[in-house]
Amino acid sequence: MPFCQKCGAELQENAKFCPECGQPTGTAPVPSVSAETTTTQRKPILGLIGIVLILIGIGVAFANATIGILVLLVGVIILIFALFTGNVKVFG
Repeated sequence: MPFCQKCGAELQENAKFCPECGQPTGTAPVPSVSAETTTTQRKPILGLIGIVLILIGIGVAFANATIGILVLLVGVIILIFALFTGNVKVFG
């Protein structure tokens, strides 16, 4: 006779659920959710775009100050947004 994977109770051959705990037979018990599995992974692409635009803005500012400063400001705004939304980790 098979046994329940969750509680170890003895199961009948054609049982679809454990009579003791209600666990479906033939499936592994649902793992508990830990803090590590619930955290989302950071996507630093937004921060990288901001940094690249800042560097491009600095380079372009030597040729055309208006466009360079505009690109620089857009890069700073994107980087600040990325920092506040948690897409970029500054320390640690």
